[in-house]
Amino acid sequence: MPLNRGRSLNPAANEDTEILYATASYLVAIIASNMSDSKESRISVWVEPYEYLPISSGEEEEKRAYVIKEGSLPPNGSYESWRFAVNPEDFVYVKSNNGKASFTIELVAQ
Repeated sequence: MPLNRGRSLNPAANEDTEILYATASYLVAIIASNMSDSKESRISVWVEPYEYLPISSGEEEEKRAYVIKEGSLPPNGSYESWRFAVNPEDFVYVKSNNGKASFTIELVAQ
């Protein structure tokens, strides 16, 4: 099965941004890059499993499956997650503290 780039985006600061709504089972990886040459970026990537949807307000932290939470990206640094699986109807979200992070999700259909 080929590896495909699913989507790339640069989310605004401190916004939970959907990078994937899974329509099938996938093996995925997230690549994050800090586009700032002077400021650190703090990044988070998580899955919201379909079994828990909709997630009630106040239950977000206990229902999310974090890949990385508040990870530090140095200026011009990058991060690639381990491969992880998502199921149909799962959501994958990304977030950065300063809007200087670029995220790309890569997928392999299972």
